[in-house]
Amino acid sequence: MIPLTYSLKQIVGKLIMAIFAVTMIAVAEVINQWSPVHGRPISRTGWQILAAAPVVVGAAFGAALLLEKMQGPVARVVLGTFLIVLLSGILFVVKLRWLRAYAVLELLFAVSVTGGTMYTLGDEIQPVQVLVLPASAYLLIRGLDNFKKDLDERKRKACASHSPDLSD
Repeated sequence: MIPLTYSLKQIVGKLIMAIFAVTMIAVAEVINQWSPVHGRPISRTGWQILAAAPVVVGAAFGAALLLEKMQGPVARVVLGTFLIVLLSGILFVVKLRWLRAYAVLELLFAVSVTGGTMYTLGDEIQPVQVLVLPASAYLLIRGLDNFKKDLDERKRKACASHSPDLSD
């Protein structure tokens, strides 16, 4: 039977294994693309992946060892912080590569947090709700701004590809 809930330790453990697996897949892909027979050298990105792989694998195994030893509030603080930093890094990469997808994630998150907060509102507003609602509004604005930036960039690229080169 598949459990419906996981502890923070189980979630972080699964993330560590996923990081390890993705790193090994990336290394295998670099090695697969490198072809000494065809004379193709390893690209700069390939060398960066190969250089980072031992660090990532070492960090994953170190985190796994720490995970086994930690208990109580220390585990919650360390593992929770690790998850937030990892999620932030992933979201930053998404923002750099796919701004529109990131904007949509911002909008969805803001709408869901706003809806959840409004659902739990009672006759008295709690201090957390006073902070969450304006933060959700700010996140909606940031999401719309990022979406507009992506649209403007796409328009600029489309115009640049259709305009004649007048540098002659």
